[in-house]
Amino acid sequence: MAVYYDADHKTYYCKFNYTDWTGKKRYTTKRGFSGKRAAEKFEREFKAAALESTDITVSTLIEKYLNDEKQHIRKSTFLNKSRALNKYVATYLGNKSITSLTPATVRHWQNQILSCTKKDGTPLARSYAAYINIQFSSMLNFAVRYCGLKKNPFQSTGAIKKRTAEMSIWEESQFLSALQHVSSPFYRLEFLILFYSGMRIGEFKALEISDFDFTHDTISISKSYSSISRTITPPKTDSSVRIISMPHLIMDRLQQYLAKLSYEPSPLFPQDGRTIAYQLKKMAKAAQLPPIRVHDLRHSHASYLIHKHIPITSIAKRLGHKNPSITLSVYSHIYKDSDSQIADMMDESLKKLVNG
Repeated sequence: MAVYYDADHKTYYCKFNYTDWTGKKRYTTKRGFSGKRAAEKFEREFKAAALESTDITVSTLIEKYLNDEKQHIRKSTFLNKSRALNKYVATYLGNKSITSLTPATVRHWQNQILSCTKKDGTPLARSYAAYINIQFSSMLNFAVRYCGLKKNPFQSTGAIKKRTAEMSIWEESQFLSALQHVSSPFYRLEFLILFYSGMRIGEFKALEISDFDFTHDTISISKSYSSISRTITPPKTDSSVRIISMPHLIMDRLQQYLAKLSYEPSPLFPQDGRTIAYQLKKMAKAAQLPPIRVHDLRHSHASYLIHKHIPITSIAKRLGHKNPSITLSVYSHIYKDSDSQIADMMDESLKKLVNG
């Protein structure tokens, strides 16, 4: 068994020669195993599977692919991937041989997915259809690398592209107006933290009292709640781990609220995401404002910072983006509006100079 320890990543990897089902000698490397035994098991099973014919069904491939992926991804990511492949790929193509998949087959499948509806009769979100497409294509790339499939038919058909989402945003004045219609001090605090921190809902739901520094008015983000696995997990990227500065008024209100509690809740905000969404919809209706999603509070925070002319690097760091280019790609339309406002401001200054 050719298993090695990767000191940089503190994981094991294996690299070995094997014979595929056609008798051809091949070589491969697989990384990211938590232990030596897991790497050895992968090598044994891989060599056995390589001798099998590529004429396996899509359902069999899904099983092989998920068994491999399970070793290397977070539980919530695995559950999302498993649901997408089993419900939307196996259901339509499960009995087909992977060698029979042609660009025409895949194109027909894509059209079927785009015409899918949810239980309530509404269309499947275009973004989710695009996600399913990515998972199917990734699985076929796996089949090309490890199961002898000659070519991924998605190379010819292309992907399902998600439409640019219309971002709903509340200005600060609109948010504060809507907040006046929230009678519960607890929900007022929740919405104040979400709007003025810009954190993701999963990060918010994972917060504990120990994450709040009331001396320096900061919140430490180091974990996230998964609504799929219903567990608290590490964030997906290193950039998501960050410390967010908060207005003293909000931190003071939270501290006063916590002082009145007879116990220490953990996590601090255990409400179901649907409950928070319902309360947000309720306050929007009461304030006669256009309804927004909980995630749009994050977008509203970013918009608020952009219009305050906060540097893009600072905004990216605060939002937990890997780099400023991600922030720019998401909020480029807001920057265009902001740029015109800067021009108007300079116009006013020049008028004073000319008239003076």
